[in-house]
Amino acid sequence: MRIVDLLTESFTAYHGSPHNFKKFASHRTNSTSIHGWGVYLTTNLRIATLYAKRGKSFSMGEVMFLLGFDQSGWIYHIEVDAEMSQLMNMETLDRNIVDLILTKWPEMANALDGADRFNNQYLYDAVATKLKSTYKASQWFVSQGILGGYHTGIYVIYSPAHLKITGREKIKYTHPIPPA
Repeated sequence: MRIVDLLTESFTAYHGSPHNFKKFASHRTNSTSIHGWGVYLTTNLRIATLYAKRGKSFSMGEVMFLLGFDQSGWIYHIEVDAEMSQLMNMETLDRNIVDLILTKWPEMANALDGADRFNNQYLYDAVATKLKSTYKASQWFVSQGILGGYHTGIYVIYSPAHLKITGREKIKYTHPIPPA
């Protein structure tokens, strides 16, 4: 069964990190990524493995890789306590979300005029701009029953309270070319 087919039940995904931890902590949650503040997950084990080996930015990992240092990281198996109907598809536009925003902030009508040209990512960004914070935007969406978003196999969950680590494994990667 594909994740996008799950409409009325929780689902399992992966989180890759170079860090070892037992639970997600709000203060360590990513605030600068494309889909906003939250914990990023994937259903693709290869993608999670890349993040486990190289971290968020990949840049330090790339340097370590090129210098021939061993890399290690962690793959977390995550049970997501959210239904797909509680997540925004960031590629499409949900008129109900437009209505939620305009009910809360009628003054945003001009900014959302012609919103049919946009998508839910635009709506998230508009709320983050209004609140001057991706954290506050994510928390507002949670208060409206929208627990996160997704786009092509990448998921962001706005509240770590909806995540349960069900397993983790350490991975190690050695440079394929021995140093000269």
